[in-house]
Amino acid sequence: MVDPQAYFLRNLGSLNNTIIYECVHWDKHSNAFELERLFNESATQIKCQVVGGVKDSGNMGATDWMERHANALAPRIQMPLPMLKMKAHEYIRECQKESSNFNIVDVMEWVIDSLATFF
Repeated sequence: MVDPQAYFLRNLGSLNNTIIYECVHWDKHSNAFELERLFNESATQIKCQVVGGVKDSGNMGATDWMERHANALAPRIQMPLPMLKMKAHEYIRECQKESSNFNIVDVMEWVIDSLATFF
């Protein structure tokens, strides 16, 4: 379940990222959770709660690594690198052609907005 306030407090991109993030947990980490349930009767659900601060990376447990894994994979699933590069080059060429501006810095904001809309 995704907190329904996530959509209202953030944006659609954040909601999509949360859904993909949870799918990564389900696909990659559900077996680890089932194993945990064999030894811990109080483990009834996987709960990812957002808390502020920075965790000491030298003292990370299995759950911390699963969180890092899901956080790293979610945006990569939504924006696969080969497609991102292809669309970025396409938008750069299109924008430079329409504006007769060949300076990449001047078209980058439009390209980023276009990529965000596409993905």
